[in-house]
Amino acid sequence: MFNLPALNLFNSITGPGAAVRQPVRVATTTSGTLATSFANGQSVDGLSLVTNNRILIKNQVTASENGIYVVQSAGAPIRATDTDTGSSISGITIRVQSGTVNGGRGFVCTNAAGSDVVGTNSLTFVVYTLTSASSVFDRGIAIYSGTSGNVLQSSALQISAGGSLQDNNAKTILGFVFAGASTANNIEITNAVTGNFPNLSVVGTDTDINLIIKAKGTGVIGVASTGGVASGELRLFSPTLADYVSLKAPTSPLSYKLTLPTGQGAANHSLLNDGSGNLSWAPMNVVTEISATTVASTSSTTFVTITSMTTSATTGTYQVTFSGSFSLANTLNVTFSIALFLDGTIITHTQRDMWNINSQARSVIMPCHTQAVITVSGTQTIDVRYKASSSNLISITNRTMHIWRLS
Repeated sequence: MFNLPALNLFNSITGPGAAVRQPVRVATTTSGTLATSFANGQSVDGLSLVTNNRILIKNQVTASENGIYVVQSAGAPIRATDTDTGSSISGITIRVQSGTVNGGRGFVCTNAAGSDVVGTNSLTFVVYTLTSASSVFDRGIAIYSGTSGNVLQSSALQISAGGSLQDNNAKTILGFVFAGASTANNIEITNAVTGNFPNLSVVGTDTDINLIIKAKGTGVIGVASTGGVASGELRLFSPTLADYVSLKAPTSPLSYKLTLPTGQGAANHSLLNDGSGNLSWAPMNVVTEISATTVASTSSTTFVTITSMTTSATTGTYQVTFSGSFSLANTLNVTFSIALFLDGTIITHTQRDMWNINSQARSVIMPCHTQAVITVSGTQTIDVRYKASSSNLISITNRTMHIWRLS
């Protein structure tokens, strides 16, 4: 995650010719005696100085004493190494971290080149305020427009070609690659820790904040990578970033577009492609299986429901199949029938003859199968029934009913 508050821009933007110095803790508001006024424990702009504080001294009567200093444990401060005696500092900028008056401000040395030598020339530091659009860019520095202070207003942040945004430890946060006015520009994000990955996060006081990435006109938002097993893969992470669901482009060069339907679809519906990439919701070929191995028997000559062979279905078209093994355990012959019923109305039936040859006392077993396409309106009951041609007892076992939803 990275934050880019305006008050950090003065010390975090670098590039060819950039003149940004590390921030100072505090900056003076009045002149003082160099040997004593800025020693350890002295107060400057509402803050008490401590050893190793960087301080911008900018209001000295003897202006050649102005510059960036480091507070010592005792006695006068010494000049900072990045603006040491003899340095030329025309155009350098410094951000002030704290202080009643100057906290959050950025200052620039306005001396012209050649008259900007530390310890020799009288140095002038002013709050960084440029309002002219033509002067917004200078030495890779971001400029306030129309005001001073710590709020970036109206003008765009401008960075020289090849420049970057850095944190206070000089670690690159964003790198900018400008390929030319007629080609697209690139923003490069650098991971600070090897093996880690950058995050683009939203911060604020609201509990829920949206993040929208918006292209212009008919432009598209693309997701790509430079190689590896996850090349061309979009991962949707869980809130903890521990798990994800991914969408991955095919490895072949084929390009295509899928257009999602307008609604979320109903239960037991799946996405159907029309062959041109337009998706719509359609009922799935849902398969319901009902099976039983217990023995069910009847001697009824009218249809009765086979034990366990009943279910309900909602609006749609279904293919229903039934199979089972029938047996006759006496010496007589019998004709039996099985049928599919919808809300008590017969849809189809199959009739079979079972013959006990020579009327011997033995069991006769016969497989039987029936099927039909049934149209259901609303919620209706589908069941399988059977009957015998006489009062002889018939039994069925190993029975199974399959129901496929077709539409």
